[in-house]
This record gives sequence, structure tokens and C-alpha cells, in this order.
Amino acid sequence: MKISVRWTLAILLGSFLSPLCSRAASVTLTPVPGVGRLHKINDGKQAVGYTLGGDQPEGFIYENGNRTFINIKNGTGVQVYGIENNGRAVGKYYEYEPVAKGPVKTHGFLYFHGDVTTIDVPGSAVTVCRGINTQQRIVGHYKKSPNSGDNGADHGFFFDKDYTTIDFPGALSTYAVGINNPGDIVGNYSTPDSNGNGDHHSHGFLYDKNGNLTTIDVNIPGVTVIDTFCNDINNLGVIVGAYTDGDGNTHGFVRINGVFLSVDAPDTPPGVGTIVQAISNNGDLTVSGSTAFLGTITQ
Repeated sequence: MKISVRWTLAILLGSFLSPLCSRAASVTLTPVPGVGRLHKINDGKQAVGYTLGGDQPEGFIYENGNRTFINIKNGTGVQVYGIENNGRAVGKYYEYEPVAKGPVKTHGFLYFHGDVTTIDVPGSAVTVCRGINTQQRIVGHYKKSPNSGDNGADHGFFFDKDYTTIDFPGALSTYAVGINNPGDIVGNYSTPDSNGNGDHHSHGFLYDKNGNLTTIDVNIPGVTVIDTFCNDINNLGVIVGAYTDGDGNTHGFVRINGVFLSVDAPDTPPGVGTIVQAISNNGDLTVSGSTAFLGTITQ
């Protein structure tokens, strides 16, 4: 029986239910061909993303089948990753240098009603804003300048009037990707392969509002998981993202009450893979596969 997404999530997250009940959840996907790639989605069903193909991506806000493109003066390659319920959007763009005739630096940005504010972590050569909540707290990642001796590592950051670096202990790089209104942050970090062959693996993490940092690796019975990527978290604590299996194929996931539901987009070959990019507080999803998808969690 289908019931509303909001009620489904409330039931599934109830502490009186067993993990088996969480596995009864399913994801319904609707393709959105030709739009490009969709990332975060807010409670008003506004999604953000960017075009694919062409010389450079173009960032946009997607609503009711229409795209509103974000133009940044002296900027190119705009990619929009996050949006909160009032319509503030964040992402990255490349600064265009007319003399060099090309992009010279990557900046983060905050967009609201046509106004653009550049966001650069102090001392960074690259800043990427990935998520924003209704309190206008922003998360993302950055690289230091090439002469910093940092070996090209990425560092997560949290911005609320000031910048706080998020580095998972022992990680090669850390990426903060999503934040909910209570202040819980999700992302991923990379570690060296235990075989010492120079490869690395990715793990998801939850950095909760109380300052606890926890690794999240997809755990599905009978499935070998190599890498985990956490992309978003809603106010109910539902986490979405993607994982790579033992054959190197990418699948999306939804984590409800600690139980993982695997998501594969229809008509998407294993070599293309599926990524669940975002979840709203109403259970609306954005998914990447052979095309962009909008989705809902149902039971």
C-alpha cells in the first residue's frame, strides 16, 4: 500500500520498528531527460544542478520543469550543488582571466535573488561549496595553494561567520558535502589502500551537531562494498549517497534508521552507475544515472 512520503519516513524512523521494516521502503524514480545533472533539492521541490556537454557547464535552479541559469560576472563553468528552503544556492565557478583566455582559479559562491557572493576559504587555491541549510551555514571542501606543502589534499570546511576545517583523522582528503538544519554534516574521506599499491578508498562520514565524527560504510548482506560516498542528510537523519561494489559498479543508497537500501536507476548500465545526490525533508530525491531523475521514498 502506498502512503505519503512524509508519513512513511516518520514510521520508518520510529524506534519501535525493527530494521526489517526499514527494508520495506522503496524508491520511485521519474526521469528528467535533457536537464543535465541535478544535485540538492529543497522542501519546495526546487533543485539545483548544471548542464552536461558543451565547452563549460552552466549552473541552474530547476523548478516545475524550468531552469533558471545563474550567471556570474567574470565567471565560467558554474556548477550549483546546494539549495536551502528560501532559495539560497551554493556552488563553484572558475574565474575567467581575459588575458590568459581561460579559467585561473576556482571559487565557491552563494547566490540569492540574482546577487552572487564569492566564498573563498582563506589561503585556498580552490574552494567548492556543496551544501547549505536554512541557517545559511555552508559546507564544502578546499585545496591550499600549490606551494603549501599539502600534497594536493582536499579539506572539508564548515562556514558560519567563520571557517572551520573538517579533516577526518588519518585521511588523505576530506570532503564535506551535505548539511541539515540541526547542523549534522555528511561527506566522505579517502584512505590509502591497505595493499600499499598507491590506490585509495573512500568512506562516508557523519559529523553530528554534537561534534561526534563517525565513519559510515554501506553494509548490505551479500554485497561486497569497496567505496562509500555520503552526499546528503535531511532533518530526520536519512542519509543518501552511493557505493562501489566488488565489480567496480556504482549504486545509489538510502540509509534509514541505520539500514541501507540499494538504489539502481532504470535503464542505467552498470558501467554508468547510479548516485543518489540529495534528499529533502519531505523525502524527495535527486538521482544521477543514464539521465537525471527525481524520486520519492515509498513503502
